[in-house]
Amino acid sequence: MFTFTHMFVALALADIFRLPRIPAFLAAFVLDLDIILNFTGLGLPFTHRGIVHTPIFLAALTAIWYCGKKAYAKKESKAALGFGVGSISHVMLDFLTNPGVMMLFPLPVFFVMHMADYANLFANAGISLLSIAVVLLYRYKPKMFKEKGWKQTLIRLAVFVALVVIITYVSGMFETPVIDPFVPYY
Repeated sequence: MFTFTHMFVALALADIFRLPRIPAFLAAFVLDLDIILNFTGLGLPFTHRGIVHTPIFLAALTAIWYCGKKAYAKKESKAALGFGVGSISHVMLDFLTNPGVMMLFPLPVFFVMHMADYANLFANAGISLLSIAVVLLYRYKPKMFKEKGWKQTLIRLAVFVALVVIITYVSGMFETPVIDPFVPYY
């Protein structure tokens, strides 16, 4: 997916989990900076969607954030969790598209659902609009989401994830032109 789609999804998930938005937003953005690794010529795992998009790397990065800051303060631990949610959502979205992600790093095997092309305009627009709707609902209709508890959070998460998967799958049925200057680097 495009970086802006990752960022909108991260913001929506931060609201669903009641976590700080900025760390989730940053995680979604920072992971795509690994496209710079393509210019090193080192090959796997130092490519886009290589080591930076692996669960091991994300867990380590989140743990470093959690332990490196005054994580014992509630605010910092929530920020670390927000970063973790943003980064995991990024990897899961990339898992739905080509070329996938290396879930079992250091094995150079890419796992992919290939529901839609990463640059599918319908998928990116649909998921972004859904995420913006979630953010706006949490921002302007707080009474609807006052209920706190893990059951309500899991229900909201399940509905959001199901809608993202449905949008991606349906969008994959339609070919769209690729408008991405980084195409040669994927």
